[in-house]
Amino acid sequence: MTRKKGNRTEGSAYNLPGAREETDGRHFHDDVLAHADYHLTYDNSLKHSNSTNQRGTNFVRHSTRSLFGKFECLQCPWAWTSGKICVEIWFSRNPDRYSTRIHSQKCCKCETYAEPQLDTDSYTTKLVDAFDLWKGLRERREPNDEFRETPPHHPDRCHGCLVGVCEQSSRKSKNWY
Repeated sequence: MTRKKGNRTEGSAYNLPGAREETDGRHFHDDVLAHADYHLTYDNSLKHSNSTNQRGTNFVRHSTRSLFGKFECLQCPWAWTSGKICVEIWFSRNPDRYSTRIHSQKCCKCETYAEPQLDTDSYTTKLVDAFDLWKGLRERREPNDEFRETPPHHPDRCHGCLVGVCEQSSRKSKNWY
């Protein structure tokens, strides 16, 4: 049985609009609200915050998560899966506000950015899990050993790697967490 969550049916995938290098995650907000046990506001301005004072009320936490999804190139008939779709998350507790940025990947056939199709449940679960940790509602857990096997990650085609924020990037600064 499927349940209705936000604007989509639980377990469904959501196609991101267009084939850009990165996409704002606002269109998942209703699903995140349906999954969280508290109110959250989507605030796109958090992406532009330079707050580093962890004790201040305006501190903005930034992190990345890898999600499973599929890509279908809009320019050629190529499609692939990835377990490393880079999603950046910003979160502030004053009040509970957040923002996300979803990074695209380039097609290996024609080198144009392709549109990710993310699993809504995976996206909302990973976000709310991070918020629960940052709000002090749960303890840090050991990494989960369960995973879906996907083709190797290609840092030269991942926009998150190219800008140095993907968990798989050798360019990633250790200051992001």
